[in-house]
Amino acid sequence: MRTLNVVLLLVLWSVPAWASSIDPRVAYLSRQLRTAQDPRVRAQAALVLGKSEEAAALPALCEGLQDESGVVRGAAARGMEELSELDAIPCLQRALKDRDPSVRTATAKAYKALTGIRDRKAWLYVELRPMKVADTFDAELGPLAEARLKRRLRDLGARWVPPSESKKAAQKVLTQDKLLGVVLMPELVAHGDKGLRMKVLCLSYPDERLLGQVEVKASGGRPVDLVKALVPHAINQMADIFEESRN
Repeated sequence: MRTLNVVLLLVLWSVPAWASSIDPRVAYLSRQLRTAQDPRVRAQAALVLGKSEEAAALPALCEGLQDESGVVRGAAARGMEELSELDAIPCLQRALKDRDPSVRTATAKAYKALTGIRDRKAWLYVELRPMKVADTFDAELGPLAEARLKRRLRDLGARWVPPSESKKAAQKVLTQDKLLGVVLMPELVAHGDKGLRMKVLCLSYPDERLLGQVEVKASGGRPVDLVKALVPHAINQMADIFEESRN
């Protein structure tokens, strides 16, 4: 069994006032992408939207592929690749024949990356238990963290266990499709006065043998920002546990 610990310090002093919550930030950047007169501002908005990890950024990025500026269209394509939302594939497909060669290159790269994720052969069979959240945090933090874990696990090569699957059926799927079955039990608790700790217990599926535990910590920002910082590190550490279990 492995127990992995990662400590992060998230410094957010430079975050502007409009970034006090997720939706207003995405709305602001979406307006910038749609209406800013300077194409450099629109392009920057597209790139930042791509890093937002918010599905709500996708409509503006899709519109950005129709911008009059090739710089903005290329930035929108790169933003879609970074956002990694599979719903972007149809938008990118329509833009593959853009009149600008550099935009075509960026669009083709993004399209290839997202279709690669969509078509990737799964190697993990995952049951993700509901996120436990300490009473000191907003209950909405749980679904937010779960959504980010699911996206990262999907990119890693996860396939989801159906509800109420029998042990016999699970063993058949694992054997036929050569999958590694895992149960993940995530939890969010306080770390000091202004920090957040994410713990994930990793078990085998369906027999629930202990494979390892991941624990990552962050401080220095709002809980929603700390979740964003923690999830990628938690996934990287879980991937190490999965690889060891598969070998």
